This record gives sequence, structure tokens and C-alpha cells, in this order.
Amino acid sequence: MKRLFLILALAVLPLCVHAIGVDDGLRLSADPQDDNEQTSFNIKTNLAYDALMVPNIGVDFALGTNWSVGANVMYAWWDNKEKYKYWRVFGGDLNFRYWFGGNTGFRGHHLGFYGQVLTFDLENGNRGIMIGSPGYHVWKKPMYGAGFEYGYSLRLHRHWNIDFTLGLGYINGDAYKYAPAEEGGFQITRRKTVNWFGPTKAEISIAYHL
Repeated sequence: MKRLFLILALAVLPLCVHAIGVDDGLRLSADPQDDNEQTSFNIKTNLAYDALMVPNIGVDFALGTNWSVGANVMYAWWDNKEKYKYWRVFGGDLNFRYWFGGNTGFRGHHLGFYGQVLTFDLENGNRGIMIGSPGYHVWKKPMYGAGFEYGYSLRLHRHWNIDFTLGLGYINGDAYKYAPAEEGGFQITRRKTVNWFGPTKAEISIAYHL
């Protein structure tokens, strides 16, 4: 139920804000700068991942009039070895977006498609779960996915936007649960192949554009 509520909120919120701005003539920015100012480069961070203590950064580049290409990467490496607590997350995605009003300023409604890669190793008190190949680096066998996304980017200021994006797609990979072994080290307690269809991307990003 919580997951469904989050998906609905991400989908409806930008539409509500857009309706208020259009119908009542409201602006979140008092900057009189012409809305048609051309922007070719965007740098951003996803606040949803930041809230989960996963630092990340993304960039977008304009391609012609209505298209853009973007890339996002995330990296977290927190640990407390004495208490066997690990929070390791790596991943990113590459996306192409079509901007209905043109990509000038990277504002308004957009549709796109993306490919992504993800791997992690999470442990809490001697028990954990990981994506990858046990005994090797976590990048040995990451999860791969692809999907389609819809979003809306709202202007906050001449150089600042907030972007809401939700992606639906497919992701695949092997997940392993592990626990301490009697002779020391860890042992795999369960292996599961993940084949997930559904939400695979959620973005609430603050973007600065040039």
C-alpha cells in the first residue's frame, strides 16, 4: 500500500503543480528572464537517493530541439565493521528524453526510455543481502534493467528546476542472502533470481542548468 501511494504521489504531484501554474498564472520564480532562453547542459542530484544516504549526480545534454541525453550515477560506501553493518550501493542509468515543449530550459513534460545497472551489498548485524557474484567484486554480476519514464520539470528560478520522474520497466539479476559461517567468514543461505516488472526508477531531482 505504501509503495502504491508513493507511485501515485509522484505521478499526480507534478500535474497538480502544472495545473495551478497554468490556470492561475502563478510562477515559482520571480525572475523575469525569458522562458525561451536556450539551455544545453543540466547538472542535478536526486533527493530521493540523497535521503537514503546514497550520494549521486546526474547530467543532461540537449540534442537538437526536443531531445536530450542524460546519465546518472550513485555511489555509497558506508560501514561499521565492528557491528557488521554495511551500506554499499553502486549504480546508474543512461536515458533519452523527448521534451514536448522543446528542451529549452529542460522544463515541462517529458517522456523517455532508459537502461540501468545496479549492485549493492547490505549487511545489518552479521546477516546481509547482496547483488553480484559471492567471493568477487560486487560489479562481477550486477543487475541490468530497462524501461520507459514520464516526468515533469518545474522551473524554480532562472538556473534551477525541480524534476519529478517515474520509470516503469524490467530489471534482472541474482540476489544472495548470507550469514556467518561456523568456521569463520560467511556462507550463502539463499540465492534468488530477480525478474521484476514494475517501478524501477523514481526521481525527485534538483537541477542547475547553464
